[in-house]
Amino acid sequence: MTDVQQALEALDDLLDRLSACLEAERMALKIRKNKELGDLSEKKLDLVNAIAKFDLAALKASVEALPSDRHQIRKSCEQHHTLVVQKAKSIRDYNLVNGLIVRRTQQSTVELLRILSGKPRNGLYGTSGTTVDTQALSGGTIAKA
Repeated sequence: MTDVQQALEALDDLLDRLSACLEAERMALKIRKNKELGDLSEKKLDLVNAIAKFDLAALKASVEALPSDRHQIRKSCEQHHTLVVQKAKSIRDYNLVNGLIVRRTQQSTVELLRILSGKPRNGLYGTSGTTVDTQALSGGTIAKA
């Protein structure tokens, strides 16, 4: 096995582990296991840092630099490199969705806290379609009848 093949295998393994971590994170987000989310975040950060150590451009150049007399190995490495890149893009998309879930959960929490505290919602609209000062509305009318 060449150095290029070993590097691709190592990167592929890290991506598989990151993918499993993201799936576990998604499940923890769905059932709101905050302690587990903290542990998964640390694990995810470690995996991302390990993946970041790979220079993908150099790895691709190494694949392309394989001697032409080693056609089978070169073809195998090129295919493996393509699969690794596709897997990385899929993982990025999965992580983006998890991030959207986190942001939506944060928005919901802020809104629930606002409701529980009895604070008025900012940004109400009046009859003219412009924003109305909610402090002024607390004792007055919005529009004349």
